[in-house]
Amino acid sequence: MGRFDELLQRFIPWAQGEAQIYSAVVLGSQAREERPADPFSDLDILMVVERPSRFLKEDQWLQDIGPYWLSFVEDTLGGGRERRVLFDGSRDVDFVLFSLEELKRAFHAIGPQVLGRGWKVLVDKIDLTALLRQVAGMPEQAVFPAGSFHNLVNDFWYHALWSAKKIGRGEWWTAKTCVDGYLKMRLLTAVEQYEKALHGAAYDTWHNGRFIEDWAEGWIMEALTGCYAHYDQEEIPKALLATMNLFRKVAKHLAEEMGTWYPEQSDSYVDRLVRQILTAGNPER
Repeated sequence: MGRFDELLQRFIPWAQGEAQIYSAVVLGSQAREERPADPFSDLDILMVVERPSRFLKEDQWLQDIGPYWLSFVEDTLGGGRERRVLFDGSRDVDFVLFSLEELKRAFHAIGPQVLGRGWKVLVDKIDLTALLRQVAGMPEQAVFPAGSFHNLVNDFWYHALWSAKKIGRGEWWTAKTCVDGYLKMRLLTAVEQYEKALHGAAYDTWHNGRFIEDWAEGWIMEALTGCYAHYDQEEIPKALLATMNLFRKVAKHLAEEMGTWYPEQSDSYVDRLVRQILTAGNPER
């Protein structure tokens, strides 16, 4: 693991001697063979502990591992929380913290898509390896049900109109955040599902858009170039319309692959309202 070797040489004996730590497992780029770690990669350590709250709140255990410059807590996969730390030497480590029961409930979210790429056990006092192998081998769902598809489409168009209203009101920060944030994540879900429908359940779409440049269709990547905006009153509406056009195209292809229907009338109605707001500032009442 290169630049993390010295830190792990301190972490492993420390974790072995801590009664509240049951297991510690390396996930992510430092553990996988496909697209392995590079100089910019961090170190992800899944820790199964007695009381996650202790490791989320206290700082002494970090000091026991090594000098660090900053640390903060954020949500992570499966409803868990992680402690993100920048240790000396620009070594960034994410400690994903679960109790054993929390981890079992979260496996549906961190299952084959994460564990299937590999892991490395650092400490294991509860024989967690067998459970990790079982979860890593679980099949991934190829395409979501038709009900989920229609929910996704309606969600997208509702928030497309919501974004247009924010533009019409002059709330540019909120509008841009939705256009280049929330709507893009709905678009990403459609793209992921379309690629799996097109290429089969085993087609690897990674997660959260990782390496999308390699696994998405070329025409999708080409269209994305016009879907993002500077913080600019002319560009944000253009980015909204471009995102709507791309989502529509992907979703229609996905509906065809799934053998379901696309809500043309809802699409047309919202599209008309959006364009009214962007041109005149007054949506139909």
